[in-house]
Amino acid sequence: GGHVHVLLHKPAGHLCGRRQWRQTGPGTAVPDTRPTVYDLLPPALAPYVNSVGRLDGDTTGALLFTSDGVLHDALATPGGGVPKIYRATLRRQAVADHDTVERLRTGVVLPHARGATVTGLLSNVPGRPGVVDLIVTAGYKHQVTSI
Repeated sequence: GGHVHVLLHKPAGHLCGRRQWRQTGPGTAVPDTRPTVYDLLPPALAPYVNSVGRLDGDTTGALLFTSDGVLHDALATPGGGVPKIYRATLRRQAVADHDTVERLRTGVVLPHARGATVTGLLSNVPGRPGVVDLIVTAGYKHQVTSI
């Protein structure tokens, strides 16, 4: 057969990894019972697909799964260069001067992410929390939250 691709809306509270063990102390661990995105897939499908990227446990959004290893690697590995857009709703109105907005538009270099650059656009609607759209081309841990 062919490959399977699934697009899933990840709810908050679900981890993107498969079920693992959680350390409780030196040399001791228990099964991690927190829900995962694989719990949301049909049981017959879950073992055969892998998520393309990850979202933090408290983050919601679209998450792609595929059984195609070549496609997965092309989309998920940092060297793939495939842009991913993240929309983040801020806790309050964003306050930023012209230089900050321009720096985000032209690209912010993240030293902890091997110099990966994230670009974005900040927008405000009066009376509502600010929104920032970030474009990421290399997948490194916590890029979006570090911005």
